Amino acid sequence: MHLPTGHLPIGRRDAFAFLFADSRLPYLFALCGGIALAVWLIPPDVMLAGPPCAAGSECDIRQHIIGQRYFIADSWHWKLLVARALDWPDGTNIAFTDSIPAMALVGRLLRPLLPPGGNLVLAWIALSYALQPAASVFALRGLGQRGLLAGGAVAVIAVSMHALLQRIGHPALCGQFLILLALGLYGRICDGPSRPALLAAGPLLGFTLLIHPYLLAMVAAVLAAAPLTLLLRRDRFWRIAAGGVGAGLAATGMLAAALGYFGAGSSPGLFGKASMNLVTPFRPSVSTLFPSFGGILDATGYQYEGANYLGAGGLVLAAVAVMAALRGRAPALRRHAGLLACCVALTLLALSNRIYAGHHLLADLGPAPRMLGQFQSSGRFFWPVGYAIVLAGVAAVARLRPRPLAAAFLAGAAALQFVDMADMRESVRGTMREKLTWEPETQALRPLLETHQHLVLAPRIGCGSGDRGDRIGEDLLLAASERAMPVNTMWAARRTRPLLCGDEGYATLQENEVRVYLPAAVSGPLAMADAGRSCGLLGRVAVCSTRAGDIAGLPPVPVPDITTGLRVPATSADTIAPLVWGWSAPGSGGTWSDGPGATIAGRLTTVPERPAELTLWGWAFPGGPDGRRRIVAFFNERKIADWSVLAGTPIELHVPLPADADLTAPFAIRLDFPQTASPSDFGFSEDHRRLGFLVSAYWIGTAPPE
Repeated sequence: MHLPTGHLPIGRRDAFAFLFADSRLPYLFALCGGIALAVWLIPPDVMLAGPPCAAGSECDIRQHIIGQRYFIADSWHWKLLVARALDWPDGTNIAFTDSIPAMALVGRLLRPLLPPGGNLVLAWIALSYALQPAASVFALRGLGQRGLLAGGAVAVIAVSMHALLQRIGHPALCGQFLILLALGLYGRICDGPSRPALLAAGPLLGFTLLIHPYLLAMVAAVLAAAPLTLLLRRDRFWRIAAGGVGAGLAATGMLAAALGYFGAGSSPGLFGKASMNLVTPFRPSVSTLFPSFGGILDATGYQYEGANYLGAGGLVLAAVAVMAALRGRAPALRRHAGLLACCVALTLLALSNRIYAGHHLLADLGPAPRMLGQFQSSGRFFWPVGYAIVLAGVAAVARLRPRPLAAAFLAGAAALQFVDMADMRESVRGTMREKLTWEPETQALRPLLETHQHLVLAPRIGCGSGDRGDRIGEDLLLAASERAMPVNTMWAARRTRPLLCGDEGYATLQENEVRVYLPAAVSGPLAMADAGRSCGLLGRVAVCSTRAGDIAGLPPVPVPDITTGLRVPATSADTIAPLVWGWSAPGSGGTWSDGPGATIAGRLTTVPERPAELTLWGWAFPGGPDGRRRIVAFFNERKIADWSVLAGTPIELHVPLPADADLTAPFAIRLDFPQTASPSDFGFSEDHRRLGFLVSAYWIGTAPPE
């Protein structure tokens, strides 16, 4: 029942008129509330410090801080975003380590004011939370709603969105206030002509590029919806709007080219795995009000990236907006057809080419276009849609009559959202207070990092048996980043050049270098020219240095046993210990070499009375000149065989070991592969390893095996 405003007592009428009147107070309240929340979540004393990471926890923040520390410590040079000492000597573009280049640039300018190892990664999280509520008020006002209560409600809901709180482990993506700013500019462009809004579009796009490419794609999509909306309204201003947004996009593209964003490879075949499940916007994944629904519906193993629960308050607003639209009381929806089309497109992109509802596959649209491979975590593209739904819901509720009903809905939705996300807020707060703990090996190696000038990790991150490298390797990178010590590796989400594996294990040890062979390659020093005599065992790693005193007292590098006369399958971790260097993780068919060389090393369990022979079973990677591949074998650096083998078919290789070889001592047999290839070169796999030979089994004895 509609109660005429004139029937309300004068005090109540004035109160509700004040709550819905045009006011700039929501900006003040939103900004103050955002700052208070940011300080509550992230203690000021850790905002410039290292990452919070409990022992054994997943901690992507490490990667972002490592990149930013190396960048801040570097000097100004061309290839502006490249930190030269990270993945030395070529350097790493910190845009691909998600190190928030905009904040890194500020950090370099403020370097004299920062503490040792200081960075602005956590400060960016705090800034994002502080600006999120005010940006939501800006977006709502762009859609024509300027009241105090509507602004306060949208501010509370925007800072309590699941999509925001979930991204605490990925700081760059906490900058979702940029999406809200884009929505605010969209509304002002469409309520035009608004040339100031068009002029602001370019700087917003450029700044977002320096935060994260995913956010840039979302901001660009929202801004591009403005000329489309005007075109559908038959507003002649659409050409000016298209020109303004297009100029901003073109300038941003030129900036991206200048900063080295283009030419970076992605992993084909991953698009669609980290998608949004059709159910997740409506089904609580983490909820204080509905804890029984806990857990993300994940049909692919990666759909946590597309967990986009709208929250209890967001769902209430969405329901009101839908009902208002069905009753014809939401003219804004009809007036914003371009934004609606943008939201539909982004939703389809988030759902991707294999659409799931729960664990049920509803549709398989076939392979996605290769260009979409750049957006592996496609489920994130629902974020602008979620914010647009909240804004549309607040706008629709604010138009309800009588006003007490609208006020009750707005206050209730904000309260529901805030309470529903209480557990997630506490989780964020707890994460920011975790204590950084070092792996025991890292703690023991820190003094060596202080006395050496260069760190080499073997294998490089992305090589060998692990995609991201061992936790000890990430730990050592973080420790080295405290003084930006040159290091030979770094994990990056995108690469502008092929990942080369293998040479770091064979290279001659240099002065002022500390080399660490990670647990998966702890016997790797046996592949060195000196058979690891300049190395020692420290916990789960092998440590090498030309300074004998630094490794004095350490146990020798472990030497695997090779059972004489036994055919050993290379299909499990239990049997590949003698495959000490240059090999990937074993699989059902055997173990692939990874890089230009691979070594079998160890000692025989019994020394044969006659000269021994090595036999290898396996096959060479397909391709190569005339369908053949070359393999060269060395015994303790002496060449013993040079094969040209037919690629892609099972082969058996025999080579006698030198008759004068001392088999009572540890030995190393190195296989060199002058021609390697990567499955990703052929476009049918995301595997970037440089493969040469798959060994399925090996044998060392005095007579050929049957």
